[in-house]
Amino acid sequence: MKNSNNSNEEMYLSMGISKTVYDYGCVIEKSLRERFDEVDRNAEYNQLKVVKAMQQHQVSEACLLGTTGYGYATRFP
Repeated sequence: MKNSNNSNEEMYLSMGISKTVYDYGCVIEKSLRERFDEVDRNAEYNQLKVVKAMQQHQVSEACLLGTTGYGYATRFP
């Protein structure tokens, strides 16, 4: 089985991206890894806060569904 990085590299090369540019991008990506990881941790934490709040307030799937408005006229003449 091929390594994912090799597959990505082959795909970029097949699209006309030079090996030099691809390698440079890999170096830059590695240098930013710590920042990307921090963003991912913050996003996960914020996502968990939202889920916790939804659980505490018993928000269900039905709360997130839209409505057609059908039947409102019978309740409010």
